[in-house]
Amino acid sequence: MSKIFEIFGDDINNMTIKLLECADINSQIPSGASIALKPNLVNATRPQKGATTHAEILSGVLEYLISKGRKAGDISVIESTGVGGSTKLAASVCGYSQILDRYGVAFYDLRKDKTRPVQSCDLGTEYLNVKGFIYIVIRAQPQPRQLVLLV
Repeated sequence: MSKIFEIFGDDINNMTIKLLECADINSQIPSGASIALKPNLVNATRPQKGATTHAEILSGVLEYLISKGRKAGDISVIESTGVGGSTKLAASVCGYSQILDRYGVAFYDLRKDKTRPVQSCDLGTEYLNVKGFIYIVIRAQPQPRQLVLLV
């Protein structure tokens, strides 16, 4: 059964970390697992327009995972923008590139970089190099600042 966690505030990075702590996400990820994060990078617009995951959510997730002993080399961000968009441009405009550089995490453009399909027990063929996965949705609401985590 899914659980919903909710938090209000102004510091999206720290709010994200607190949500992940409350949900004890780290305990649900096998030791030594490869972790692929798939934010929502629809196009090269700021998240205030509603189509893109805020970069500080990505930062909070990375900070949380690394603080729990996960190695940056075991974490990657996988993404592709909508039809006709440039994933590289969107990653830069939305602040993802700077955050990935800060944490030393690899970025893969699902339309351009080489991937290999892996069978997942839940959804069929996915671009995930893991035996299973945890589906986490963290959504930032405009005003007031609210983050909702569905686990």
